[in-house]
Amino acid sequence: MSNLWSGTPSSLKLGDLDAMCAALDCEVGDLLVAERSRPPVAGGEAAAGQGGGR
Repeated sequence: MSNLWSGTPSSLKLGDLDAMCAALDCEVGDLLVAERSRPPVAGGEAAAGQGGGR
């Protein structure tokens, strides 16, 4: 969790997110903001949701 306070973390554990929501009495959507400044990844989210079978 220290990475959250010291900068931008590369990942976030769901257990940590759940603990923060419980401590702050809020929902996940209250803490997360979609990052729209990056260009879309080739294949987009639709390709990721089709379960490539690997």
